[in-house]
Amino acid sequence: MRKFVWILILVCTAISSGACKNGASSKSGGSESHEERVTVSHPQPESKLTTVTLSDAARTHLDIQTTAARREDIPNHRTYGGVIVIPEGRSIMISAPLAGTIATTESGAFPRPGAPVSAGDALFRLIPSLQGQVEVLNPADRIALVRARADLESAKAQALGDVEAANARLGGTKVALARAEKLVKENAGSVRSLDEATANHRMAQAALDAATVRREVIETTLSSLSGQGESASLQIAVPFSGVVQRLFVAPNEVIATGAPLCEITAGDPLWVRVGVYVGDTQTLSMNKPAQARRFGNSSSTEFVLAPVKAPPTANSATATVDLYYELDNGEGEFQAGERLIVSVPVNGESDALIIPSLAVLYDIHGDSWAYVAESEGTYVRKRITITRTIDDMVEVVSGVAEGDLIVTTGAAELFGIEFGTSGH
Repeated sequence: MRKFVWILILVCTAISSGACKNGASSKSGGSESHEERVTVSHPQPESKLTTVTLSDAARTHLDIQTTAARREDIPNHRTYGGVIVIPEGRSIMISAPLAGTIATTESGAFPRPGAPVSAGDALFRLIPSLQGQVEVLNPADRIALVRARADLESAKAQALGDVEAANARLGGTKVALARAEKLVKENAGSVRSLDEATANHRMAQAALDAATVRREVIETTLSSLSGQGESASLQIAVPFSGVVQRLFVAPNEVIATGAPLCEITAGDPLWVRVGVYVGDTQTLSMNKPAQARRFGNSSSTEFVLAPVKAPPTANSATATVDLYYELDNGEGEFQAGERLIVSVPVNGESDALIIPSLAVLYDIHGDSWAYVAESEGTYVRKRITITRTIDDMVEVVSGVAEGDLIVTTGAAELFGIEFGTSGH
């Protein structure tokens, strides 16, 4: 009996060993089959797949032209984010000089938000609540008329005082500005003091302009209500060209003295505010023009920003100070609040490898390429890395070497030939 048990154990062991060997063979065979399915035959490097060879006739027909990649000393820059803002003193709130009813202009026009306006254009008419002596006035209206004229006389006196005070402040800022400029020329004063004096002078001038406009409006209203006492109709005009930013009244609406009517903002020029880290200010050339472009397209056209002297502003939470640049917006292309990419010049220059921007091609993935002439009639497409644009040139950090002949005219045609869309 014991002998039979030992025989049974040996038989089971033999069967298990055979099963394991068969399983290993089957697994090994499956692995070999899988390896065969992913094997790549005859691999080709990218340089052989992107080579275009043209005959002499085709090269002449396409007018292929090349230029050598070269190294050149170019100004350094540092990139920051900027936001377009309305310049100081170029946004004004127009208020009602006296109580009355808002009416359309004599031509029947009425402003709307977002509409462009020119200096001197009539926005609407203001009909005072108290009419002239052609109407029969009750005692309460007569008292109100006297009170309104007294209020206007008081407002006129205050406006005259505001003009005189603004003139005095402007004279003081002129003296301070002249003193600051003289000290800077003699290396006895700081540029910061000159910037502050310039900003104070600009703000004083804006305050004087606003006070003068208010005085003229009140004097015009008084002249209309005095004399024969005929019915007054005051035209509310635009002090400078711009855009109706906000509108607070509607036709036939009765308003009180001093009620806001509309807000006018100038659209050209605009300012670009750039916040820079305080540690960078010593290395930046803040008195030189900066380059800017819009977000979303690295190859978009760059435009020049001229530096301006504005009231100094900073943000202590982010340890940044603000630089201001002027943006030409004669065609109304830009809007206040829009963000830009701004390249601020840095002191010194650096050696860079540059090629014409005309030679750069972009595929559907946004990668940049350029064709390099390897020999007569043979052109190789190479992937390049661009760091920045300088006028009509681009700085390249990889893909091509100094002295490589880069295809300029005809690069787009080679791109079409390579992918079979040229028709040649």
